[in-house]
Amino acid sequence: MTIGSRVRSITNLMLSGNINLGIISVSYQKLVPMAVSVLVTVFLFLFLNKTQTGMAIRATSQDKEAAGLMGINTERMQTLAFAVSSAIAGAAGCALTYFYFVSPTVSSPFQIFGFMAVCIGGLGSIGGAFLGGLLVGIVDLLGGTYLSVAYKYVIIAVMYLAVVSIKPQGIFKR
Repeated sequence: MTIGSRVRSITNLMLSGNINLGIISVSYQKLVPMAVSVLVTVFLFLFLNKTQTGMAIRATSQDKEAAGLMGINTERMQTLAFAVSSAIAGAAGCALTYFYFVSPTVSSPFQIFGFMAVCIGGLGSIGGAFLGGLLVGIVDLLGGTYLSVAYKYVIIAVMYLAVVSIKPQGIFKR
């Protein structure tokens, strides 16, 4: 509402150039979101598995009533989980400004493919969601490189439907 609906971009980027990885060339600007996603995933995994608060959030998500009976303030844990997910979304949005224009509707494709990646990896599995995201990213990259850009989204959708049809919990969900 403050800046209107005009498309904006960052003009002076600190990183420029490409790194050649044999069959593909990756710009340094795309390495920033990758590094941010790896760091956020590691910190989230450690937070949820190694801290008391993280374990309380996990307990609340698994069984709210039982967590409440164990003395966990479930309302507070749900609020904290929402705050953490909002912070992660903010970090992702900031990282993507390195190579995407910023507009009010820029997040739509990321939401769709992010949902597909989480479902492919397994709902409730942080590592599975991360690996599902990598799988979607690799299919996106290779589909756009070796096929038409228009078909890469079809391939991702077919992959999503195939995985969910065969294993509804996702590939990495126990």
